[in-house]
Amino acid sequence: MLIAMNAKIFVISIKPSVDFEELLEEDAKAGMHVKGNVCFAYDCFAEESTWTEYSDGSRTAAEKSNYYYVVPGVENFFAVEIRADKSSAMDDLVDETWEYLYGGKEPSSEVPVHGIMVKMDKETEDLFVEYLVEAGFTEDEIDDMGDLLIVEQYSMGAVRVMFLIGVVLLALGVFFFIRNYKKQEPKEPQQPQTPTNDDNGTYAF
Repeated sequence: MLIAMNAKIFVISIKPSVDFEELLEEDAKAGMHVKGNVCFAYDCFAEESTWTEYSDGSRTAAEKSNYYYVVPGVENFFAVEIRADKSSAMDDLVDETWEYLYGGKEPSSEVPVHGIMVKMDKETEDLFVEYLVEAGFTEDEIDDMGDLLIVEQYSMGAVRVMFLIGVVLLALGVFFFIRNYKKQEPKEPQQPQTPTNDDNGTYAF
């Protein structure tokens, strides 16, 4: 299970990474390993909250866990997932981006992101499209953008560790299976031997 869950992410994590400056010059593609500071950001278009539910039906208070922002690519846009503890810095970057677009200085806020470019799920895509429509894009223009992508953040170090643990556990499982199988292999039956009588009247096999 550990291997199946982490294999794809592990393979991407060992690929050379691209940063957000490069994504202003080359098309974003699903499967990219993305690492670096976000250069520009327009707006937050969605939020994610988490809570804990108990067996008696009660639950803890909802807490914001992730925020989702629109960022520019070469010609289109994609989204980036930002942890709650970085949302304040990301909001500063949003303000600086809009100031820059109206003649201000280049943004200086640093918001590090390390993750993987993937196709948006249906819920996130619907919210992203809603934002683009409100921003003035037509349905045809949005369709021309192709797959709508998002950079989802991962702890790559943890992914690699979990993958390697899965490989070790699999290897141990195979080792013990083979060892137990060999122990349970039936021994070949031996041919019965006829006792022979020697000259002293004793029998030997």
